[in-house]
Amino acid sequence: MLAIAGFYLYQYSVQQGWVTKEVRLAMGIVAGLLAIAGSHPLKKRGYDVTADALAGGGIVVLYAAFWAGHQVFGVWPVALSFGLMVATTAFCAWLALRRSSQIVAALGLLGGFATPIVLSTGSDNPIGLFGYTLLVNLGFLSVAHKRRWPWTALLALVGTFVIEALWIFAKLRGETFWIGLVALGLFSLLFVGFVALQPTAERRRFAAAQIGALTTPFLFAIYFAVRNEDVIGYHLVPLAALAALVLAAAGWIAARGDMAFAPLGAASGTVAVVLAWVFTKDLELERAWELSACCAGLALVLHGMLEFARRKRGELAELAWGSGAVLTLGLSVAVFLAAWKSDHVPFLPWSAGGIALALLAARLAAIARQPWLGWAGALAPALALAAWTMENRAGVGRWISDTPLVDALALAGVLQLAWFLRKDDDGKRALAHGTALALAAGLYAWQLPTAPAREELVLGATGALLVGAALAFTARRARATGWMAAGAALLALGQGDLLATFARSLAPTSQALAALVLAAGAALHTGVLALAWLDTRMLGRVRAASAWLWLVPLAEVFEAWLGPRGRGLAALVLAALVFAGWWRQRGSEGAEQASAGTFTRLLARFFGREAASTRTAGATARTWAHATALSLALFSIATFVDYDPPLVAAVLSGAGIAWLARVELYRPLAIVGGLVLLVGAFALLVSRVGVTMPVYEGAVVNPLAWLYLVPGVAAVFAALQLKSAEDAPPAFVRVLSGSVAIAAVVLVFAWLHLAILNAFGTSPSFQWHSERVPSRDLTLSLAWGVYAFALLILGVSRKSSGLRWTSLVLFLATIGKTFLFDLGHLTGLYRVGSLFGLAITLLAVSLLYQRFVFRRSDGEEAARE
Repeated sequence: MLAIAGFYLYQYSVQQGWVTKEVRLAMGIVAGLLAIAGSHPLKKRGYDVTADALAGGGIVVLYAAFWAGHQVFGVWPVALSFGLMVATTAFCAWLALRRSSQIVAALGLLGGFATPIVLSTGSDNPIGLFGYTLLVNLGFLSVAHKRRWPWTALLALVGTFVIEALWIFAKLRGETFWIGLVALGLFSLLFVGFVALQPTAERRRFAAAQIGALTTPFLFAIYFAVRNEDVIGYHLVPLAALAALVLAAAGWIAARGDMAFAPLGAASGTVAVVLAWVFTKDLELERAWELSACCAGLALVLHGMLEFARRKRGELAELAWGSGAVLTLGLSVAVFLAAWKSDHVPFLPWSAGGIALALLAARLAAIARQPWLGWAGALAPALALAAWTMENRAGVGRWISDTPLVDALALAGVLQLAWFLRKDDDGKRALAHGTALALAAGLYAWQLPTAPAREELVLGATGALLVGAALAFTARRARATGWMAAGAALLALGQGDLLATFARSLAPTSQALAALVLAAGAALHTGVLALAWLDTRMLGRVRAASAWLWLVPLAEVFEAWLGPRGRGLAALVLAALVFAGWWRQRGSEGAEQASAGTFTRLLARFFGREAASTRTAGATARTWAHATALSLALFSIATFVDYDPPLVAAVLSGAGIAWLARVELYRPLAIVGGLVLLVGAFALLVSRVGVTMPVYEGAVVNPLAWLYLVPGVAAVFAALQLKSAEDAPPAFVRVLSGSVAIAAVVLVFAWLHLAILNAFGTSPSFQWHSERVPSRDLTLSLAWGVYAFALLILGVSRKSSGLRWTSLVLFLATIGKTFLFDLGHLTGLYRVGSLFGLAITLLAVSLLYQRFVFRRSDGEEAARE
């Protein structure tokens, strides 16, 4: 209040013209000095609050007087005003320390930071400005250190931020850019070091100042990164240097045991700066190398500090390795985005940066014992490879995108070199997963380019085969089912699609070589080259599934090479490969006790059963291999016959798998076989409805027998196998067995119906529903009745209620057909014969049903008597 009253008195005297400007200035100076001097006796008597308020008022009056001496009155030059205000600031620091007054310290800081602002002449002198700011900070930070005042340090940081912001936004130019960066780094280190000098018990109280010191440089660095001038924002190196300085400071803090989250904040800020720079720049080759080098260098700086912290403290805290993960993975994402958006830049700089970051991530995974970091570190470089290839399909080289293959092998090779140098299991597992990811990305990128050079197609496919082999070998060491499955799918779909697409345009010699390359790829995942790493249940299923992935491309290439019969040969080759792979592994993990040791033993088990309780993983894997080889062999036979081979092969394969499931006592295989058969049977039945079919020669032996009678017999066999597979099968297996039996009945009925239509055909073709022909309609009705009667006899002999009820349904359908359709179109003896035949059939059927189906039980007969 004293300061306010003095201000109004001073204003009134000026308005009245009582004093000159020199006198006014002197009055202000004297009033300020008297207030400060008068506060001293009050302080000595214990009136601390009153004394600090009086001294603070005097300080404010002194700052105002010294400022007005030049800016308002013009009594003396600006240099004298500046010196007097600086002296006042220094006096405030001394007085605050002497009296232990935070109010005086705060006023001194405010006045000190306001001095260059209020006395600004408009000229740019950054060295003088930041030098003065440094002196003010040193003075008041020393006071804060001696008196343990965290708010004073925080106020000094805020004042420094304001000075930096005003100069950067108003005065920064290209030639003074480096001065601004040095100032940001210097002040950040000043406050970080100041907090580190505090006693251990006091450091937490100064945490706000330390956090602000680590955060402030990144705010300005992001602003620099988004600018696109020739100097400011064009290069990443200066911003990376500033970020590296802050990262090192944060790591040093963590190593001392203070603020374990400091590296995490610095890592997040660094990633934000690099991403801002990448998003706002059109990168050419030089700046692509600059980005890769800076990312690798920044990750190396923090990683070095984390290694130092681990060696000093004996372990790596969760927050510490988390900061390393954030930085490494974040910079990898930046490399990926840059590769994606820079379609005119070669991939080599992205490959170099990605390899370096992947290695650091793998090292971090090892020391932090976090294996997931191994493959996560390789994820972004691998995606960058695929993304770059998608944007550069026309410029990937002449060997079917040789650049992705080479870069993938380079990344995988470096990771594998590190794998050999590692001794701990976590590190090896992390590097193995990273290697697999890099190789999978190479295979994916390899199949993306369009219009490859046909004369080098097979050579490129051979390169992809080598990458696939490396991936399979890596998946074996990592014991990773997923990578094996991914490798099989990528190699089969990518390599097979390219070779199958262009196989017909190749020379015969190249076609043969393409078939050999595809067969080698199939052997890698399904056959003799797939070594003991497939001795697990899941990998055995991968082997079985991958065989069918290879079937389509291999069949296409073999057909282009050998003609229509090549498809059957391709299936036979795959079956032989799968069987050869099983034969190679037949002696491992006690397979003789748990699975078929030889093919002779497998056949012998058709007549008996063995307990499945001792089944091993290897035995299960080989069971799936048996099923795959058997199905492929049946598909080959169906292809050679050349009448709807996929559908007939599905039914035959389902029957074969059902038999194998009974032999192997393996319920999942039985379920698969039943479902495959049902799908094939349903497709066979609906594929001919409404379709015009040619009339074949031969009443019984013709393609219709192959399409329906053979699958029907196979379905009967499968139903018997499913029913006898277990002594007490679960409900689902019983329902499945019944469904397969119904499919068998319908397939045989379809053959019977179509065979009669074919036998009575007078035109070159016929359909399910043709025009009325009395002789043919009579024959159909009789055949339906006889078939129903046969089902009844079979149901009675086998005590099968399902067959008996099926025969009843068919009898009712026959009766309905006879009365509703046949009698309306038959004449003469055909009508008489139809009625007599129906009557005799109904009498016989009624007797049989009364005797065997609707027969009363013994208890009911006794009650009736």
